[in-house]
Parts: sequence; C-alpha cells; structure tokens
Amino acid sequence: MADRPTVGFVGVGNMGWPMASCLVKAGFAVQVNDARREVAHNFVQQIGGTAPDTLKQLAAASNVVITMLPTSAIVEHVLASGDDNVLAGMKPGTVVIEMSSGVPSTTQVLAERVMELGGHMIDAPVSGGRAAGKDRRAGDHGWWRRRDHRFRAVGAAGNG
Repeated sequence: MADRPTVGFVGVGNMGWPMASCLVKAGFAVQVNDARREVAHNFVQQIGGTAPDTLKQLAAASNVVITMLPTSAIVEHVLASGDDNVLAGMKPGTVVIEMSSGVPSTTQVLAERVMELGGHMIDAPVSGGRAAGKDRRAGDHGWWRRRDHRFRAVGAAGNG
C-alpha cells in the first residue's frame, strides 16, 4: 500500500459515496469531506477512512484531492474561497481531480490557481448517475488507468 497516495475526497453524496467507497475497498487511505458533516461521519462509520475537520486539513494530508460536487460554483468555493479551502492546505505536487460536470471556463481558472501553487489539476467529469459511480462505470477512466494503475478502483475494467 505504500505506493498508493492518500486521497482526499470532497463530496460523498449520490456519486461521491460509491466512488470513495471503491477507493477504501481497494486499500487507499481516504479522507472524506462533505458540506453535511454528518454524511462524512456516516461514511467513516459505515465504510472507513477519516473525516478531517476542515478542507485545509484534508488537503494538507492528501497527495490527491478528488472533488465530486453538484456545480462549478460549489467546486470554486471548496477549492478556493474563504479561509478553509483546499488550496489553503494543498502542498506542491498535489493532484486535484475535478470530477464534477461543471463549467469548463471555471475549471480552467481553478486549474491555473492549482498550478500556481505547484499542483496539478485533471478535469475528469463523470456521467451515469449513482449506479455508474457504484459500479465504477462513471465516465471513461481508461485514460487515467493507463497513466496511473493505482486508481483502477475508480474506473471499471471494461472502460478505455
């Protein structure tokens, strides 16, 4: 497991819960955060992982941060707004994977901010709803698996 990064997963709702669950089941160290703190705590109790108190703490302890959120405005808030955000805690070299189906121009601006801080951002929007997230069929993750086998838990073996 030493070759597996620590993953911070922001947004454990209908799509995020099953995707983060796949990562936990595959043996990744997963930290979760949700706007509804009770959802993050329920995830930890039912599935595993940890739920840091803040986004800044989650980012500081993660090599990879995945966002699975409903809108670009929420993604922007989580990544860069206020005192408690992912960028405030992100260390250089962190990979941010933005999996929300958002506004491309907003994602581009956020990617520039991530890169200014020495991180990397991948825009990887998913589709298919909760069933696809649970079955690991959300989007085409073959491109990512070919580049980083450590994340096979996120994409189904048949994709790509």
